[in-house]
Amino acid sequence: MIVSKFFSVQDAIPHILDIYFEAFYPFLLKQDDEKEDRLEYTIHKKEVEEKLKELFSQLRTELTVLIETNYIDKVYRDCYYKFFSTKLDPYPRNCIRISLFDYDLNALETLDSNTINEINKKFLYLGSIVIRPTFPNIIGRSVISPKALCNHDFKICATKFSTTACGIQFKTFGFPHASQDGQILSCAETTLWSIMEYFGTKFSEYATILPSKIIKLLADVSDERQLPSTGLTVSNISYVLKKLGLEPKIYSSLKAQDFESLLNCYIQSGIPLVVSVNFKVALKKGQAQTEDKDKNRGDNNHAIICIGHTKEVASECESTIANYFQKQPKTPSLKIFDWEYLAKEYILMDDSTPAYRKATFSRMLTLREKDKEKYDIESQIKHFVAPLYHRVYMDARFAKEKMHIYINERKNLYPLKNVPNKVILRTLLAPSRLYKQYIICNMGNNGLNKELKNAIVSLEMPKFIWVGEISAFDFSKEIDPETQMPLVRGLIILDSTEICATGHDAVLLICDSEVITYRDSSGEIISLDISKMIGKSVPLQSFKRFENLKDCITT
Repeated sequence: MIVSKFFSVQDAIPHILDIYFEAFYPFLLKQDDEKEDRLEYTIHKKEVEEKLKELFSQLRTELTVLIETNYIDKVYRDCYYKFFSTKLDPYPRNCIRISLFDYDLNALETLDSNTINEINKKFLYLGSIVIRPTFPNIIGRSVISPKALCNHDFKICATKFSTTACGIQFKTFGFPHASQDGQILSCAETTLWSIMEYFGTKFSEYATILPSKIIKLLADVSDERQLPSTGLTVSNISYVLKKLGLEPKIYSSLKAQDFESLLNCYIQSGIPLVVSVNFKVALKKGQAQTEDKDKNRGDNNHAIICIGHTKEVASECESTIANYFQKQPKTPSLKIFDWEYLAKEYILMDDSTPAYRKATFSRMLTLREKDKEKYDIESQIKHFVAPLYHRVYMDARFAKEKMHIYINERKNLYPLKNVPNKVILRTLLAPSRLYKQYIICNMGNNGLNKELKNAIVSLEMPKFIWVGEISAFDFSKEIDPETQMPLVRGLIILDSTEICATGHDAVLLICDSEVITYRDSSGEIISLDISKMIGKSVPLQSFKRFENLKDCITT
């Protein structure tokens, strides 16, 4: 029998604990008078309570929590039949599901048709969390809307997910998350499931997967037993993504001087990245070794997903860019600052922490609160895997190099006449359909802007294009009042299916402050200089930057 109960965020944890033990470990509740004295129950309860507090501490306190028992979760049920059902000790087959609402609910009777319509229309359903019987890693398949968090001032890869609560279908935005169970799912398998849950939900070309499918795909390339899982290599992760229809590209920090800027380029392109982090945990000075686990805390590897970053602060960006140009030689040659070199605070999906954890490039991993007093952690990114569409042949490094070449070749490709040798370049991969839609909605209809809009909308494009947005280095003079970010005054669009090393075969369109140059369907290069055509200066009017990432404040 399914039991459904509503609680506030503040009151939910004790009730979840009660339901958890009743559903999964009823034998620990025997001899009620002595249960608090029983060591196993006390340890178990403390660990689960800590995990729940860690999860609920980031949620807004005014939310309503719905707890449902006997929930059949497809991911856990797949793991159960593949592995847990084969064990001597019986494992429960069902899970507990927690649903979050930004709506005052206190009973099933309050969920009438009007309430349901209002919740769906205003996206007041903020996701669900599965609690599974895999102690101590109890957090299963989850999708939480960033709006459920106390702090959600960031931009991420996100898509719409449909799920049910009390048998009623609701929708929410977010990115899938789960913790590893430590037996059939390590961090790598969990990362693969999460990535494909996102791609399979957002794009019709891909399908969501279950853990047993990952194991099956790796069976032919595995040299040893697969269960229990001991983790996967970066090559294993890339292999599975390739088998599932993506074309992954692996980048190594040892081989790429521009490693961080490439990572930033893909993130602002709206591509979730699998990041491999090497880390070392050590006892702090003065801390005594008290547990066996303190003996072996050397080098380890961990897989996480980078899905976005916090919003840039305009004043910090301007300061960094100004310092960069001040250090450049004072020559008349063109100087370009790549936006991707700005330091970011990333948003991560880490199976060892709650969803949407923040981190910097130099400190990707963090310890749980209870361990911070005793241990120190050092971490370093070793690789990242960019899962690309199968017909994106031009990668980020090549695209950025081509952008620099084309900018240097243009004599008039400068946003402001009084600073002709300093520009900002922002490079990103964009779906051509969405980019055309953005141009229609954000481009003006006067002079050069009208011609640029018509050229872009009528241009034949592949499914994905590389876009280079050019802005003034002192962007406070031309700034978007809504985002406080620089406006665009020049544009380059490249064909992502072209990898010709010489010539201009990759160029689909270049637009500076006065001239549009583009390639028509016959391959002929066409240039439009509106100022010469009408006998007066009609410069390009600045317009908003294109965004692949979802703004979690406004979405």
